[in-house]
Amino acid sequence: MTKEECRDAGFTINLLCSSCDDLAQFKLDALEPTCRQCCQKDVGESKYPTAILEVCGSLCYASYFLAFVKSVDLKRWPGLLVQYVRGADPTIKLVDEKGNIAETLGIDNWNTDSVIEFLNMRLIR
Repeated sequence: MTKEECRDAGFTINLLCSSCDDLAQFKLDALEPTCRQCCQKDVGESKYPTAILEVCGSLCYASYFLAFVKSVDLKRWPGLLVQYVRGADPTIKLVDEKGNIAETLGIDNWNTDSVIEFLNMRLIR
């Protein structure tokens, strides 16, 4: 399927195939074939020294990310940089040892617990 067809079906371009596994628990099995056609293969459990969390600094729709940034002790992840970008969708960029952006993930549908779990799994402490 094309990116446009996937978007029209309700899937984002950052959809990971592991997310398709969760559809059954919500009784959405009928969506799985389309999900599999639109998803990106999950990257191995690579860990990165740096991550950039981009959030909109003004009154954007994702104000809960601002709450996350202000309420969670970000010192738990010394390699986490927070960048306020006007109008930006919430994004995590994983940066390798050479300073290159290795992965970019849209996190606009993630909750605080998902962000914390992801950072714990993928960011070197």
